[in-house]
Amino acid sequence: MIFSGTEEDGDITPYYPNPLLLIFSFLVVLSLIWLAFNYRNSRILTGNMKLLSPLIFGIAGFLFQALNLIVPYALADNDVHAGISLSFQMLLAASAIFFMIFQLFHDNLSIRHIITLISGSVLFFLIFGPLAGFAQGMLAVSIIGLGLLIWWRKTVLKIQDRGIS
Repeated sequence: MIFSGTEEDGDITPYYPNPLLLIFSFLVVLSLIWLAFNYRNSRILTGNMKLLSPLIFGIAGFLFQALNLIVPYALADNDVHAGISLSFQMLLAASAIFFMIFQLFHDNLSIRHIITLISGSVLFFLIFGPLAGFAQGMLAVSIIGLGLLIWWRKTVLKIQDRGIS
């Protein structure tokens, strides 16, 4: 947040966040780290719903990234009331929480489900990075990233198939 800003007519206006925002953001991150460390061996399992296929996990990861980044921007760009954008974000967050509870905590979840969810999420950025024109060379970065994603997926699945944890 400290090094970000907005660009207008070639000039960058620095963004100076409220110090309370920085302090509380830092405290939230520390709290999440503490929780993750102290409950790293805990797991809540559910089998209440049917586990979706890994393909659906990949689509969910892709769509979550797309909806989370594109829709709020489009709503703001079209001067839609902020309450509608915030309501959409809350609905999307609630959907992600329900997905997590009923799918990611499913007792039949496999490594293939998790890998496909991650791949779908990363694939969004690999596809739309060059289209958005973030910087020169994004096409090369995306091609390299796609190759590394495929290599990572194959490596993890090969290790998992051999039974190595």
